[in-house]
Amino acid sequence: MHDTFSKEPEVPESDVMPIFAIKASDNLAPATVAAYLSFCEQRGLRGHAEQVRTALAEIEAWRAKHPGLCKDPFHEHAPAGSPGSGSEV
Repeated sequence: MHDTFSKEPEVPESDVMPIFAIKASDNLAPATVAAYLSFCEQRGLRGHAEQVRTALAEIEAWRAKHPGLCKDPFHEHAPAGSPGSGSEV
């Protein structure tokens, strides 16, 4: 199967694309990223699955090094385009 996610779609500058981020400190992060990895593998997205696998390993390593910083989700949603959302224009 061809990896259709290798290029970002072209979005007009006036229409900021939302980004959903999961912090490594989030107790739901490992299972959520593992599920996403499974979806990538099921779709045959080998290249992207490798990147997700690397991210999952990094998350797990960070969590092992900083167990006292790992907590249930606590951060608020930042609407697309807002300061700190990662999707500012």
